[in-house]
Amino acid sequence: MVHICNIRLTFLDEPHYINYSLVYTFDIVDSMEVGKSYFIGTNILSDMESIPYIKLDSTKGVKYKFLLRTELKKIWKIKAKNISIKHINNIGNNHNYLVFLNKINKNLTLLKNRINSSNRYAWRSFYEVFSPLSMGDFEKKYIYNYISNDANNKSKIKIRDSNLTMRDIYHTLSKVL
Repeated sequence: MVHICNIRLTFLDEPHYINYSLVYTFDIVDSMEVGKSYFIGTNILSDMESIPYIKLDSTKGVKYKFLLRTELKKIWKIKAKNISIKHINNIGNNHNYLVFLNKINKNLTLLKNRINSSNRYAWRSFYEVFSPLSMGDFEKKYIYNYISNDANNKSKIKIRDSNLTMRDIYHTLSKVL
C-alpha cells in the first residue's frame, strides 16, 4: 500500500504465469538441394487452443527454468537431459518459454495431432516453406532464423489472454538449435 497526499493506493499482486511451448522439429526430406523448396515442420504441444502454463501466486525468489523443469518431469516424465529451455519474451504477467525436445519420450509420442484428436493435449503442426540459396543454408539454426524473418508469417498461438507469434518461436528456436 502506498500513501500519496492522503490518497491510499493499493496495488493488487496479480498472479503470474509461466507459459511453455513444448516444441520438436522434424524433417520432411532426408537431404536438400540448392534452388529447390522444402517444407519445414514444427510441432507444438497445445491445450485445446492455448499452450500449457503454470500459475504462480508470487514471483519472489522463483527460478523459472528450474520450476519449469520440475513441472515437466512431474507431468510429462521428461528428463532434463532431453530438453533445452530458452526464454522467448514477457507479455504482461505472462513469462513465455520455449522447451525444445531433443528426444521425445513415450508419453509424448502417444499424443495425437490436433486434426485427429479430441483429447485435451495434442500436437499442433506448423509448416513453412524454405528454399536454400547456398550449401551453407542447410543447418536448422539458419533455417529457423530465416523463416523467423519472413514477413508473410503471421501465425499466432493463444496464450491465455494474448498471443505469441510463430516468428518469436522460430527466432528463439534458432538460438536453441
